[in-house]
Amino acid sequence: MTPRDRRALALGAAVVAAALTLRLAPLAVARLQGPRERLEGRVELLAHMRADLRDATRLQDSAEVVRRRIARLAGQLLSPRTEVEAAASLGALVSLAAERHRVRLGRSEAVPDSANAGPARRVSLHAALESDTAGLLGLLGALADSPAVLTISALSVVADPPSAPGAPELLHTEITVRGWYLPRAGAR
Repeated sequence: MTPRDRRALALGAAVVAAALTLRLAPLAVARLQGPRERLEGRVELLAHMRADLRDATRLQDSAEVVRRRIARLAGQLLSPRTEVEAAASLGALVSLAAERHRVRLGRSEAVPDSANAGPARRVSLHAALESDTAGLLGLLGALADSPAVLTISALSVVADPPSAPGAPELLHTEITVRGWYLPRAGAR
């Protein structure tokens, strides 16, 4: 083999080696990049976990404050622990107030309500009533004075004209009353 053949062979080998390097280098870099990104992700997760552990006592103190606030609200919530029981309890409160103030309760039905405030859930009841002005005002006052925090979210009053002079008016009222309860763990 002549020196010229050796140079051509060496140059050809160098070109083939360069082509292979240029072709395989990106694959090697990509193969190494995946584990590096996973490692960086794990380092970041570890840093977050360490920060959470440092804040654990502060978070426990915050949780205790929330528990005390909920305990103070317990007297203002409906006592049942499920949505069905809470709706029945709210219906009983409205029915009792209606009976005491001579208001006729036509129909009442639970209204789907998905509102929540932390662990507390809201329950709503829609009712149709018939009464005079004094009876309706008495019912609204009784609901406002209830130990449970109740709110009237909708109120519609339609008055029928008196049937005879001096006869009391008849009010047809549609009302939606809302209250809050704490569900039992796993109950809705």
